[in-house]
Amino acid sequence: LETRAGGSLTDEQRGEAEAWGAGFEAQLSEWAPPSLEVMGAYRLADVPEEYQGQLDAILYMRALHHLNRYGFLDQAAAESFALLRSGGVVGVVQHRAPETASDDYVTGANGYMRESDVIAAFEAAGFELAERSEINANLADTADHEGGVWMLAPAGRAEGADAARFAAIGESDRMTLLFRKP
Repeated sequence: LETRAGGSLTDEQRGEAEAWGAGFEAQLSEWAPPSLEVMGAYRLADVPEEYQGQLDAILYMRALHHLNRYGFLDQAAAESFALLRSGGVVGVVQHRAPETASDDYVTGANGYMRESDVIAAFEAAGFELAERSEINANLADTADHEGGVWMLAPAGRAEGADAARFAAIGESDRMTLLFRKP
């Protein structure tokens, strides 16, 4: 599998991706309250046919950069559209790059994406942008860190003198979007 950011998945990464569903379902059973019915964990292309048009909401929390990095953003938007009932919503919280960021920078490899690219992908799939919020905005984040978003909290990979500088920034500047299926 070739990535948008260059390179390809290692055999280990491919194996982790293929085994993800079973492991995540077990984790979710541990994390979830007892009242939550766990229906399963699926890769987008493997969601059972009976779920098509049945879901009320899908959330992408700081995850779209991974889908974009591996060339699956458009597929994720299209499959989300197919899974939702009419009136269903997609919530997105994603690390936000400036609109002036280069195409090379917003592949997903740095964790950041342009808000306009996310909106375009979901609108191309048939969604309407219903709302946007600045609740997760952070003007102190310049979104241009060598080492990407992972230099900031909560990952906090910066070391030495840089650690305090990145800690002072806090978490990333994030877009918060709500899309609705007509």
